Amino acid sequence: MIDSGTFEVLADGRLVNELTEADHFGEIALLHDVPRTATVRARSDGSVWALDREEFLATITGMPQAVAAAEQISAERSRASGGSVSS
Repeated sequence: MIDSGTFEVLADGRLVNELTEADHFGEIALLHDVPRTATVRARSDGSVWALDREEFLATITGMPQAVAAAEQISAERSRASGGSVSS
């Protein structure tokens, strides 16, 4: 999760999104244990909060609405980057 700063998301070398405070990235790899589907690069000084896969899964376990939301975001971002992710 982005604490501060501006970040750009690149897929196949093209800009596909810009992220700022309170946005997040990396959930596809955390949910599906797959290599990254895009590159996120800082456009300004900033800071991020990070969770490893075990912490992330433990956080959303037992919260069906959180799992559903994360899966939906994962699917949308995967489609936008041209990738495919299967559970």
